[in-house]
Amino acid sequence: EGPLCYLLELDDFKILLDCGWNDTFDTSQFDLLKTVAEDVDAVLISHADLSHLGGLPYAVAHLGLKAPVYATLPVQKMGEMFLYDAERHKTSREDFRTFSLDDIDLAFERFVQIKFFQNFKLEGKGRGIVITPFPAGHTIGGSVWRITKETDEILYAVDYHHRKERILPSLDRSAFSKATVTITDAFNALRPPIKQDRDERLLDTILSTLRADGSVLIPCDTAGRSFELLMLLDQRWEQYNYPYKIVVLSNVAHRAVEFARGMLEWMNENVHRRFDDSRHHPMKFQHFMFLHSMEELDKLRAERRPMVVLATPVSLNTGFSLERFSIF
Repeated sequence: EGPLCYLLELDDFKILLDCGWNDTFDTSQFDLLKTVAEDVDAVLISHADLSHLGGLPYAVAHLGLKAPVYATLPVQKMGEMFLYDAERHKTSREDFRTFSLDDIDLAFERFVQIKFFQNFKLEGKGRGIVITPFPAGHTIGGSVWRITKETDEILYAVDYHHRKERILPSLDRSAFSKATVTITDAFNALRPPIKQDRDERLLDTILSTLRADGSVLIPCDTAGRSFELLMLLDQRWEQYNYPYKIVVLSNVAHRAVEFARGMLEWMNENVHRRFDDSRHHPMKFQHFMFLHSMEELDKLRAERRPMVVLATPVSLNTGFSLERFSIF
């Protein structure tokens, strides 16, 4: 489950496929990248989380990465939020200087936004190469990339989901139809439990804990898979009107949700239909409180009532999720 970062060479054109890191921010993980970073001609980013783009600020600021970075609009904007959240977690708890907010901004100035199914023709040294993002079905704006040159079609497909979810569309399988080479991962071979059973088990565990006067901590990401979890909880709370509070604790909690609400065109047709029929945005999340500090959470804890807390980061290595876990 390590960060993703691959180098693809098409003749003398070098494409970096993702530039991931994790929240240890161990610079030794970039020993190989720093030998080629200055020679990279283009970067393709598949998802907005740290595992796919967390290394960009460091690579741009310290390794000489100067190439344009291609991604969808949601991946670019939510990727910024992931990194802002991570940087705040580190700097608020230690003397963290590996990268700064300025480094994040500098890296994201290099982004070029591409829409799903858009055949984007590279210029200059990359003339003749066409890159196309397809829906990956894993995160909002998350992409499977097709890279075409002459008769060769290379598919970069990591962290994809073939089933439609509450918010997300399913993987667009047309991307796989003519691929001569596919670069992928093995996560989809693990065959997780049927989604409905998995969701019900999770809800049963949460509710049985709350009814026993206990609170629930769920480590979650900043602006990725967490939206599906928020939707699951919101729909159940709407249906049964439970008295328990649900808290989202992140440095960018409110901003991430507000931006996601504006990404309606990147969601599945069921979301579009509900919005068209009722003019009620399904991501309104009326049953949630969005907090940005432990002090705000402490005020709620003083009420001594069971609650559900979704806290970043998902790794439980640092930040709010670790602090909240140490209190339990």
